[in-house]
Amino acid sequence: PFMDKNVSGRWVSSYEWSLPSASCLVLSCLFAVLVNVSQFLCLGRFSAVSYQVVGHAKTILVLLIGWFFFGGVLSANQTLGMVLAVSGMVLYGMAGMRAKELTAKTSILPIARNGKGHAAR
Repeated sequence: PFMDKNVSGRWVSSYEWSLPSASCLVLSCLFAVLVNVSQFLCLGRFSAVSYQVVGHAKTILVLLIGWFFFGGVLSANQTLGMVLAVSGMVLYGMAGMRAKELTAKTSILPIARNGKGHAAR
């Protein structure tokens, strides 16, 4: 709000509201709430690294949707960044699957049982 007058020549409080502009504001707020709720749900279920991977995927989707629907221009840096991000996501997924396979193979240790058939504590 402090820079509005310098940038647009008008204060934000002097904006003339209409039904379409108010509808867009409400819709934008609704989407922001949905994004925050989805991030909260993801944070509780995934590790920190997985959460970052999901964040990068979201950024890539935003760039691609902007390019596809709104005729945005993808620079060489953005394209290279998306390729690197997707490559990192694929490598992270492969490393995670390999780690699970190795853990499954190495965790075949016999469980010590007491005389009643229950695992010893």
